[in-house]
Amino acid sequence: MELLSLNKSYFEIQRLRYRPDTLAFLDTIKSQHFQDSTTPPSCSQELQESLPNLCRIPDVSIFKGEATSSPPLKIGVLLSGGHAPGGHNVVIGLFDGLRAFNPKSRLFGFIKGPLGLIRGLYKDLDISKIYDYYNLGGFDMLSSSREQITTKEQKSTILATVKKLKLDGLLIIGGNHSNTNTAMLAEYFLEHNCSIPVIGVPKTIDGDLKNHWIETSLGFHTSCRIYSEMIGNLMKDTLSIKKYHHFVRLMGQRASYTTLECGLQTQPNITLISEHIAIRKLSLKQLCKHIALSLISRYRSGKNYSTMLIPEGLIKHISDTRKLIHELNLLLLKQKLPLEKLLEKLSPEALKTFRSLPPEIAQQILTARDSYGNILVSKISTEELLATLVKKEIHKIDPQMDFSPVAHFFGYESRAGFPSNFDCNYGIALGIFSALFLVRKKTGYMVTINNLAKPYKEWKGGGAPLYKMMHVEALGKTLTPKIKTDSVHPHSPALQYLLKQGEECLLNDSYRFPGPLQYFGEKELIDQRPLTLLWES
Repeated sequence: MELLSLNKSYFEIQRLRYRPDTLAFLDTIKSQHFQDSTTPPSCSQELQESLPNLCRIPDVSIFKGEATSSPPLKIGVLLSGGHAPGGHNVVIGLFDGLRAFNPKSRLFGFIKGPLGLIRGLYKDLDISKIYDYYNLGGFDMLSSSREQITTKEQKSTILATVKKLKLDGLLIIGGNHSNTNTAMLAEYFLEHNCSIPVIGVPKTIDGDLKNHWIETSLGFHTSCRIYSEMIGNLMKDTLSIKKYHHFVRLMGQRASYTTLECGLQTQPNITLISEHIAIRKLSLKQLCKHIALSLISRYRSGKNYSTMLIPEGLIKHISDTRKLIHELNLLLLKQKLPLEKLLEKLSPEALKTFRSLPPEIAQQILTARDSYGNILVSKISTEELLATLVKKEIHKIDPQMDFSPVAHFFGYESRAGFPSNFDCNYGIALGIFSALFLVRKKTGYMVTINNLAKPYKEWKGGGAPLYKMMHVEALGKTLTPKIKTDSVHPHSPALQYLLKQGEECLLNDSYRFPGPLQYFGEKELIDQRPLTLLWES
């Protein structure tokens, strides 16, 4: 009865007591120093024009030297963009890292992320405030927002806030868009002769903030394991009743990493990968006919049930729907038109595609738009689209088949989950090495941890200039520097394995049931890694 009176579950209490192995980095962080590369920095002409100061930042390596302290520092931190499990541990790692250099250093958390940074909303963080969030999901320690820092007025206001608080550094915990903010602020500060360092860490459940320097993003492992448990439950239900065909849409507008990871974790009958569909140049009709024939083959072998995974951004990778979306984006960028006039301006191919869509999907494509007028694929029910069109194809080919589709979208259910031990350790390590970059006055870098597939004690901290992860792309009518979004590569070992298993998974019930994330018990059970990371290491 005593436990029932507490405002924390017994499980939450146990997670608050867990201390990640990567806290061991605190023992040596004071003796870590930076060596600038002697190779002159280089970047594209377009980036040079937009980020002239950042493009002069050198590569760095970390070496062990004499242990040195720092004067008391005042550092700002914000959680930016969508939630990702492990974000709280970055703040805690940063706090502990700063105190390792000087116990009198202070940490200020900006409330509601970039919005708080713009409006000057913050709170002074101490142990009593932050340790209550140790190893917990969500971003409720500080909250978050998705504001893009683009205008001179915003940047000027932020610089004034930073100077008013007499901050010695700023850390932004975020994904592609958030760390574009990091780069733009670092550039603005340098342009205005402000030596305050601004750095970022890679956080996103989509897993698409990934490149030569970043092995995987914080929160991706936890998110995919939560989805995988849910998918496993659906597959077990399907095996039990032997009746339904589950169409499951997963997060990932730009890249299919979540679907790839969950496909490896669960081995459903069909796993669609957007990038692979794009290479094959399949039309919507071709894709739906292929799925229909696959499900009919199962039906004829006595298996009138299945589970299929669908990436959120699939509709932008199918050849004819991609063309339709591209044409609509261009038309709506120029002017607002009534539906009839809009359809008149479409090419014959795009118009044919539009008229082939179920009415509710066509309506979503016309109305789901961002501030630049581009179609928001996250608002399009691709799972419903495929279920409807596949059903039509099945009834054409084999009218006797009783086809019962069930559509699901697994989205925000995972982003505030309790972080896996892997993400807990990853967050702490990122925070500690962020402290190192800020203490050593390094600006314009993304903090990274490498050797993530290895035991925690073999992890290596590092970082790379943000401009190396950027390119210039069109936003509306403006060319803007942005962090590149990574995509699943066609020759990725993880993808090749998934494709190789495709026939086996389709025809047989080779389902894999990961179960819920485990936090206590055997090391092999509680310290797992993303399967995509293991395949690519």
